[in-house]
Amino acid sequence: MKTLAGNDAGRAGAAGDLLQPEMLVLVTGGAASGKSAFAEGLAVRMHALSAGKEAGESEKAAAGAVVPAGADSVREDPAAAKGGRTAAAEEGFSVVEAGSSLHGEGRQSKLPAGGSSCPGNLWYAATMHYDPSDAETMARVEKHRAQRAGKGFETIEIEREISGLADVAGQGDTILLEDLSNLLANELFPWEGEPVPAEEIYARIVQPILALHARGIGCVVVGNRISEDLHAEYDAGTRIFCESFQMLQRELGAAADAVVEVVCGIPVWHR
Repeated sequence: MKTLAGNDAGRAGAAGDLLQPEMLVLVTGGAASGKSAFAEGLAVRMHALSAGKEAGESEKAAAGAVVPAGADSVREDPAAAKGGRTAAAEEGFSVVEAGSSLHGEGRQSKLPAGGSSCPGNLWYAATMHYDPSDAETMARVEKHRAQRAGKGFETIEIEREISGLADVAGQGDTILLEDLSNLLANELFPWEGEPVPAEEIYARIVQPILALHARGIGCVVVGNRISEDLHAEYDAGTRIFCESFQMLQRELGAAADAVVEVVCGIPVWHR
């Protein structure tokens, strides 16, 4: 097991020996562990790497390289930095190395119906049930928005059926999905609509994530620390939730390119 903390984590990613733009990364940790900020940092870093890859392809095309017929055009970054590095790449490197809280929602959007994005978008898939009348929920939402402000995320509110992300994201995009526990609760115990049977949770959550990854979309998925011991006093609903959540993290952990546990703000790379 390799442990990377602080600047070492940022340097390892910058050296390219750990992080690539189209990875599937599971980030887990307890409450107030710093996992959200770390996951945001990874997503920004992956997006910067993807943007750098696109910039390199664009330069080759401008120099006379052959572009296959029907290939997607490369989106130009409107805020390019000096030396050919985009502003996003510059910021992505610095904030990860500093271990700071990273991202921001450039704008908020509901899940578009049947649309597709240009290559290189940075998406924040928010799974928390949004209830403006709930002061505690709104305080959490505003805290996360402030934490990410101005960093280039486009927010998708998607409480259930994350297969819909395939209609939005395309190859070269990066998605930060936060988080698995909210998503699972919304599927098993929905505010509206019919609950999903526990035996269908794999198909509803794991398969869509793997499908995104297979299409060349970078995915950072935020997990959680849910009780690993199922106590006798748990009611049936709680037991189903815990068992399903453990299954989700096992399956995603097995499929992921990297699994990171954040402990007291320190990322511990298990793979």
